[in-house]
Amino acid sequence: MKQNKANILLVESVANSLFNLKQTLSDKDLLFSIVYNCEDTLRIALSRQFDLVVIDGRTDILNGVEIAQILKSNSRTKNIPVLLVFKEENEKINRMAGIKEDGIDYIYPPFNTEITKIKIDALVRIQLLKRELAEKEASIEIRNFVINRLDCLICVLDAVTLKFEKVNDAVLPILGYTQEEIRGTSLAFYLSTEDRFLIQKRNLLEGGNFTFETAIYTKTRTIKWLMWDIAIKDGKWLANAKDITNERDVEEIKTYLSTVVRQSNDAIYLHDEAGKIISWNAGARQIYGYTELEALQMKIANIIPRHLLDETNEIIEQIIAGNKLSAIETKRINKKGGMIDVLFTASALLDSTGKLKSIAITERDITQKKLAAERIQELHQNLENNIQYLKAANNELEAFSHSVSHDLRSPLRTIISFIKMINNKFGSKIEPELKEIFGYIESNSNRMNHIIDDLLALAKFGKQNIKLRPVNLNSLTAKVCDSLMQSTPHKARIEIENLPVLRADDSMLEQVLVNLLSNAIKYSSKKEHPLILVGCTPTEEGNVIFVKDNGAGFNMEYGNKLFGAFQRLHSSNEFEGTGVGLTIVKRIIERHGGRIWFDAKIDEGATFYFTLPEQYNRPDTGIPEAAK
Repeated sequence: MKQNKANILLVESVANSLFNLKQTLSDKDLLFSIVYNCEDTLRIALSRQFDLVVIDGRTDILNGVEIAQILKSNSRTKNIPVLLVFKEENEKINRMAGIKEDGIDYIYPPFNTEITKIKIDALVRIQLLKRELAEKEASIEIRNFVINRLDCLICVLDAVTLKFEKVNDAVLPILGYTQEEIRGTSLAFYLSTEDRFLIQKRNLLEGGNFTFETAIYTKTRTIKWLMWDIAIKDGKWLANAKDITNERDVEEIKTYLSTVVRQSNDAIYLHDEAGKIISWNAGARQIYGYTELEALQMKIANIIPRHLLDETNEIIEQIIAGNKLSAIETKRINKKGGMIDVLFTASALLDSTGKLKSIAITERDITQKKLAAERIQELHQNLENNIQYLKAANNELEAFSHSVSHDLRSPLRTIISFIKMINNKFGSKIEPELKEIFGYIESNSNRMNHIIDDLLALAKFGKQNIKLRPVNLNSLTAKVCDSLMQSTPHKARIEIENLPVLRADDSMLEQVLVNLLSNAIKYSSKKEHPLILVGCTPTEEGNVIFVKDNGAGFNMEYGNKLFGAFQRLHSSNEFEGTGVGLTIVKRIIERHGGRIWFDAKIDEGATFYFTLPEQYNRPDTGIPEAAK
């Protein structure tokens, strides 16, 4: 190590009082400064760095010991060694009495040149070593200060066991551990199995530097990614690990976004300030028909209709000025020269200085969407026209039905009245054949009268407003059964199970039960023991109400005719009726938002089922007295 010249401060009582000492040390590589009083001693000692202060103990105003004490009492000069020179041993004994400060030494006559040189050389060397040590300690403190404030993990690990020996303060924010917690533990403990194998493989290497990435578990068992820079020296890993978790996340997002852009069905491309296209994704190729190579030789003006160029340039200028742009519909030209509709958005890409780099364009082909919207609008208008036409036609039909029903009733009543008058007045005189004809006329007139009643009922339930209210189905069914027994006496046994309370129009629901039970009574009337069951089955769809009989039944193959007006599966000779009753039932159920269906076998009976929307009904709390 190269040693600089030592600086010696000589404090003389009079000029050249220490001349002999200076001469003795003339062969040493020393620099001397000379002062003659205490004031100059302190001023010079504070302004320059000295390695030894030699004081003539014979100074008059303050003796040498007092000057030495002043130097030792100052924080900036207390570490400088002091050598007092006395004229005799007795003076030393008197002056040094009670002095305990370290770093104060002395010499007195007779002066031994070699001993004096050795003593001064030792004092200077010790001071120089102390200063060098202090500088190194300060340097180490500064280095540790800097290291502990780095956001990188700086550490020393045993190259064999991978145990942490030293680690900086960054271990806490990065991994969540304190220095005390992680020191002595192995790096392998914090790694995944795959990364642990990688590290063990690297351990086989001797010397050299290498880098690698690892996923590492933090104290909270979350994963962070570290980039390690390793130098192997004397069996140790000198490691610098940077937390790159955010960078990896950003890179993953960039990769994902890049993939999205590449695979997007939208046209996504960039052009520079001059309008030259500088990137072109697959979506742009699909929409416009140009390959990437072709597009990179073009300007954006090549795909913009001429009459829209000024408008587009104005929009781009607004974007460059920092204005935000909402998506707008506009038109573009594809490779075939066809005009297409696009949804256009754009944004300016700037560099770190705020200078424009490029314009990012996103365009979605909405040509088919617009055509579909126009077609939907056209269909909607046609539908609206048809609705108005149907409303008018329905009003005319209702007026016609009402008119016809009333106009037909008058002649029918006249015919029926005349037939009764003839029978009453000439009954015994009428020939059998003529009497049969009169009977046929009367029965068909009555049948026509029933058809007119059913037509009016069908029209009524088709347009009547629905008034929803809770309806106790047990009570309503019992009421309908009593009414049917009085109006149409029958021998059928009707069993009513526990039925729910439904939210429905009570008058309409009553008509449903009347029609279903009337049919069940009619078509089971030829059975020796007719039986009718009214019940309810809970299902996922809701409560399913059913009316079941053991009557004539029908062929399911022709069941699709049942709900059509005037459609019948049995002749009038077998069972009378007009074929409108089930049509009315279906219309009422569907107007409530429900569903009706059936099941039947010839000569074994039929079952009709219906449901109403779940929000319309709830279970009954019990069987009402009227239904028991």
